[in-house]
Amino acid sequence: KFDLVLWPAATMRDTLVYQLPEDYQPEYLPETVVAESPFGKYSFSVTEANGKLVCIRFEERFQGRYPATQLDAFLAFRKLVDKGDRQQMVLVRGE
Repeated sequence: KFDLVLWPAATMRDTLVYQLPEDYQPEYLPETVVAESPFGKYSFSVTEANGKLVCIRFEERFQGRYPATQLDAFLAFRKLVDKGDRQQMVLVRGE
């Protein structure tokens, strides 16, 4: 088996602000996700305030060489990041 080589390191921060139409409100917002591993860090959150939805995503990928035995842990971390990124929200129109 070969080592797992992660290169290059990267840091990504995204903040999106959605102005909700007056007659819409969130029925369901994604869960906050926070994860830290030897391979990187990840967080995702959505908050509502004053008719706006604020989505904040942070991902830091570490550069390094890891033994092949770490592959399952790396894939589990990536799966958690993918699951966090694919969350959906539900908006409903008020009466």
